[in-house]
Amino acid sequence: EKYLGKTAHRDLAAFVEARWAEFARKIGLASLMRQAMQNIVVDGEAFLAVSPNPRLRYGETVVLLDSRRIGNPRNEYPTRELIDGVYFDRYGNVDKYCVYKPQFYPQIDYISTEYDVVSHEKIFHLFRRELPNQVRGVSWFAPVLDLLIQLNEYVAAVTEAAKSGARCFAAITTQGGMSVEVMEEYFGLQPQQGARPSRFDTPNGQVLELGAGRDIKAFTPSHPTTASDAFIAQILSQIGYALGLPRNKATGSSHEYNFASGRLDNQPFELLIRTLQRDIFETYFIDRLFERFYKMMYADILERFSLDLASVCDVRADGGCGRI
Repeated sequence: EKYLGKTAHRDLAAFVEARWAEFARKIGLASLMRQAMQNIVVDGEAFLAVSPNPRLRYGETVVLLDSRRIGNPRNEYPTRELIDGVYFDRYGNVDKYCVYKPQFYPQIDYISTEYDVVSHEKIFHLFRRELPNQVRGVSWFAPVLDLLIQLNEYVAAVTEAAKSGARCFAAITTQGGMSVEVMEEYFGLQPQQGARPSRFDTPNGQVLELGAGRDIKAFTPSHPTTASDAFIAQILSQIGYALGLPRNKATGSSHEYNFASGRLDNQPFELLIRTLQRDIFETYFIDRLFERFYKMMYADILERFSLDLASVCDVRADGGCGRI
């Protein structure tokens, strides 16, 4: 009578929860999900695979795969049954994945002739579906690549202009010209070999000796311009808009915001995060992983609870539990 009613539910739930917490801690589930989220943003998708590990209680762990390891074997052309490393059955359901074998050196591309075909039950393919019949994910940065290139070129140009303006440069002009001997005697400078006109190195830059009757205007160190910060912030805000980020998160500063505006702009971003957590991680990863974990520990449940639990909490032979 001890395990009847609510007592059985409470004890069984506590036992499963403790084993699940141990399993999640051993495989580093929290860190794994953070890395998977980074892959989804950068690569557009994340592949989590079940891998054997005899040191764990149930002999399995979960690892994050490089998205480039999933591809067609031998670089075959796509067909109705095979698209970008994903095999489909006759009904259009995902059946298997072609996983290239890892290389000894990470910088070497994967070899398409060395691969394993893995069942879909051991692969968790996470990506945001935006198009009908979409098979693989698309990087979130794809719509803003042109803006990123423009930002990179602009920052490089402003930086080079600032460096050029900060260099110390002097020019000396005389009516009759200054000889090398005079420069050595009065300034202690040695000219560079083969330089015409003569250039003399100084601790802070160079001194240029011009010919008689010539002059040069100094380069005005006016860079970076005062508009560079505003231009960079505008480009970053456009990039953030395409990625679903509010302006303060895209630019890394909230000095332009008051509390009400910041809270209003963050609502779409927070909704996006909650949607991703529910649709991608909870539905396609956590629920499936817990189902697999529960089937692995089903023997431990039967061993710990000697009573026929099927009559108490509807534990089925396939590992399900109806009323917990």
